[in-house]
Amino acid sequence: MNRQIVCLVVALGVFSQPVSAASMRETYHQSTRGRLASFSIIPAPVASLQNESSPQVMSEEPGITGKSPVKAFFLSLLLPGLGEWYTGHKIRSAAFLAVEGTAWGLWSNFRGNGKDWENRYIAFQAAHWSFPRYDAYRHAVWDRVGQLTNFWDPSRPLSARQQDSLSVLVGAHHYDDCCGQPMPSEDDRLEMIGKYYAFSYGWDDATVYNNPNQLLRDVFPAPAPGDNGVWGLNRYDWLTVLGGALVTPAYDTSSYVFQVPNLNLVQSANRDEYMSMRQKSNSSYSNAEKMVTVILFNHIISAIHAARLAKSGNAATGEMPRVNTSLRMALQRTDRDMVPMVMLWRRF
Repeated sequence: MNRQIVCLVVALGVFSQPVSAASMRETYHQSTRGRLASFSIIPAPVASLQNESSPQVMSEEPGITGKSPVKAFFLSLLLPGLGEWYTGHKIRSAAFLAVEGTAWGLWSNFRGNGKDWENRYIAFQAAHWSFPRYDAYRHAVWDRVGQLTNFWDPSRPLSARQQDSLSVLVGAHHYDDCCGQPMPSEDDRLEMIGKYYAFSYGWDDATVYNNPNQLLRDVFPAPAPGDNGVWGLNRYDWLTVLGGALVTPAYDTSSYVFQVPNLNLVQSANRDEYMSMRQKSNSSYSNAEKMVTVILFNHIISAIHAARLAKSGNAATGEMPRVNTSLRMALQRTDRDMVPMVMLWRRF
């Protein structure tokens, strides 16, 4: 095989006075530089560079056929099984490749299922949960609190009124940019409407809190024209239906705020179905993340395994791998002096 060699030569020192070559070599080899020159930083013998006036300082490279553990490592790190193939272990190579392909296939399947269920529950909540209805209910609660306390008294500090408005009904969670609070993320909003009871009355099949067999929409007035068939959009209906019991808060002595009672008794089959869809989506996404972990470990394990195969194979055969980069120190003769050199070779 034809090879090209790139040589970088750096002079470490030049003797100013001309002396005989033999004397110079003897003095040099006894010096610290001479001892350093005999040390090979990266052992990789190559053909020495010579001219008519320079002595031979390096020998010709012997035949080398071993496998490089470093090369095997990085081949398998790039693609599991590739390093094993390089070392000649084709069955082990096929095993790592099979794990890689299977893991990627499962990742794609889980990821696709997660996205499919996500699209389903987003469309489902859009059809069965209404923010305008929930917002009308929320404002009806605040109106009732205002009738019972100085909740909206302008003389109270704004920060206190904002804090109370969050505490009533909404608690620590809010669906929109409510009461001076920032808009939560989309995923947070989608989680809250199914997870927290404060948002129960946004579902179209919510039941009366004290009668799980009666739908709340059946006790409300018919939707007004222009409401697109959505019931409960009038905040004054919330203040009057069932005697205002739905929006009349009770004072919570433990947290010192008004809270709407009995929200945890409201039932909704649509909310349950929605949360089931979210759970399936999250489970699929979680399984996809597990496949990413399997893929990562497959790369690392295959890389280490391939390097060990190359090393053990070289030890068994007594062969050494070819090293493409070499850094050596040597003594180079010029027209006047003997000059210590650092020589770097890179095989292409």
